[in-house]
Parts: sequence; C-alpha cells; structure tokens
Amino acid sequence: MKYLCTLFDFNYLPLGLSLYESVMRHFGDFHLWVLAMDDKTYTFFKENSFDHVTILSLRDIESEDVLTAKWNRTWQEYCWTLSPVLPSYVLAKNPNIDHITYLDSDIYFFSNVEPVYDEIGKQSVMIIPHRFPNRLKHLEANGIYNVQMVYFKRDEIGMKCLGRWREQCLEWCYNRLEDGRLGDQKYLDVWPQTYKNICVLKNEQAGVALWNAERYKIRLKDEEILINESPLIFYHFHMFKFYEGDIYGTGISDYRLNYKVLKVIYDVYVKQLRDVVSRFNLKLRSLNIWEMCVMMEKRNFYSYSFLKKVFWNVLLYGFVVLKRILKIGWSFLLKIYSNVLKN
Repeated sequence: MKYLCTLFDFNYLPLGLSLYESVMRHFGDFHLWVLAMDDKTYTFFKENSFDHVTILSLRDIESEDVLTAKWNRTWQEYCWTLSPVLPSYVLAKNPNIDHITYLDSDIYFFSNVEPVYDEIGKQSVMIIPHRFPNRLKHLEANGIYNVQMVYFKRDEIGMKCLGRWREQCLEWCYNRLEDGRLGDQKYLDVWPQTYKNICVLKNEQAGVALWNAERYKIRLKDEEILINESPLIFYHFHMFKFYEGDIYGTGISDYRLNYKVLKVIYDVYVKQLRDVVSRFNLKLRSLNIWEMCVMMEKRNFYSYSFLKKVFWNVLLYGFVVLKRILKIGWSFLLKIYSNVLKN
C-alpha cells in the first residue's frame, strides 16, 4: 500500500483530478489525502465520490503555528509552506501508516511507479534532483532538488527530517533567495549531508520537466512514451496553464525548448484535462487577453483545436502588433515632449 498526499485549490482542480486518475492507473493499492485549499474544492470532493481519497480542509490542518505563518506571506508562499505541514499532519493522524509521499498537483504519471519505490527500498527519505543540463546549471542556486515527489518513512530519520522541514517552512518560506533559502525547496539541498539513509533518486524517467527535458531522447513507441528508451514514469507540468476554449500555455519557450520534442507528452496531458473538464463540467479560467498577448510574444500559446489556434493567433497577433505600435508611438511622443521642454 502506498500512502500519498497533495494539495490544490479550485484553479488547479483539473490538474489535481488528472494526477489522481494517473495514480489510479499506475500505483496499485494506494490511499490519497487531498488538502482542499479553498471551500469550492472541498465542496466538490464532498459532492463527488472518489475511491481511496480522504479530503481535508484548511481548518483541519491549520494549527496555531500554521495560522501564524499564513498571515505573513503570499498565497503561493503559503501553499509552499504546507508542503511539509500536510504530510506531517497525515502521519500524526494516522499512526498505522508507515510512510507518506508528498506529490505536487501538477505532476502526472505515465507508467508504473514501482521502479521509484524499488529504488527507495528501506531508505528513510527520497528526493529528486532537478537534473539541470549544463546550460541551466546556474539554476541550482535556487535549489538542487525539486519538491515534486518527496517520500518520508515513519522512522527516526524520516520523522526528524520532516519535522525539521516543517519548522523551517513555518519560520521562513518566501519567493526570494535569501541566506541560502528559497521557498520550501532549497532546504532540501543539505539533506544528503545532514541525514543518513537519504535516497537521491537516480531513475531519470521520474521527474522529467522543462528544466531537464533537453537531456533526454523523447519518443513515442507503441503508444508508450520513452525517455532514453525507458518508459516515462512521471512528468512535471511546471508553468502549465489551461484556459476555457481549449487554450493552454506551457512555459516551454521560457526554457528555449522546441514544442515538437515535447508534443507527445503534452498531447496526452491536454487530452486528459479536457476529459476531466468535460466529465465534471468544470469551469476553467477565463481568457485574459493581456496574458494571451504575452504568451503569444513568447511563442508559448497553444490550442487543442487547430481552427481555434488559427483564430486566436490571428486575433492576438493583431493585439501584439497594436501593442508595439502604441509603444513606439508613446516613445516618440515622450521624445518630442522632452525636446519641447529643452527648448
């Protein structure tokens, strides 16, 4: 039996449900605790039945020390703060379980997860490196490891590591690099040196993402996605945004990658998201034209429907051109105004 936990709000509900369904396919026996980060998400889970899921509300986990932290950071930073708080809570309330694995809600499993747990074996903690290519090695300053899938065994080392991480995140968890800290993830940098029995996952088919995809040969064979000729276990859909009208952004261009290389992965995920949205009649985020223009300029704008993509590309290209014309015009007017003042 594998014990898992994750957290998300209503904006991430399609992603969270897709994570759950991928776990259903590839984990065997499991139980998943979902922390609903808002009332809409909590109500959704109460009104819909999901096998092997326990839904938690913020009221369940917000002890006095957690509430103190809540009011001195942003919403995003608070979500990061809860990365260790949630697994700590689950272990405390369920003394019969022998481990817990925290999962980010924007990851998705493509094949059997057993190779990951086989590598963990009897070790107390498991973390996954970013595995940056040389071109992006400088990003290790923000964290060697990524808080996307973190495993803790209920033993002395696992509980000590998790407890200390919880204390650190409650004390300081902000979206800035300061005194060797950044959010919830940079604390992980010292774990292999601080604690014995730490598994730094070597399986590179787990934790593929925008920041390391260029290191791998990615291809589709017999409807199975292969990473260096082995099945992709899970992909982290970092920066992914899904909008109404089957419009989505990937963040691929931010890492100077070619969408064609990753298309086989994103096609599966977008199809899954569309299916979840349709089955549960979910309301997606409304289109923000300004944000779409930015995505267009970055060449980070996609649509599941070819015709819709053509329509939006034409429309948004017009907005982008207009934006540039206005920018040039404004600069010209400022120059004229400056010359007038000088005279």
